[in-house]
Amino acid sequence: MKKYYTLLLTVLLLPDLAFAARPLVTDDARLTKAGSCQVESWVRTHTTGNEFWALPACNPFGNFELTLGTAVSAVDHQQTTA
Repeated sequence: MKKYYTLLLTVLLLPDLAFAARPLVTDDARLTKAGSCQVESWVRTHTTGNEFWALPACNPFGNFELTLGTAVSAVDHQQTTA
């Protein structure tokens, strides 16, 4: 019985030990539907500034997705664009 409690405790504590980089380095590998578009965006805040990301994606033909993106960051009140 002690094994089960140890296993349960370990499983419950694992999420607290997991770390990931934003945007969590996960990607939805599916394409958008043919003839449709989507926008992926996120904001990352720091103590010295912020980052704003936007990546619109369109699938014009059915098996081809085109994504172009941009980022704007403001660090110590100085704005830069990538």
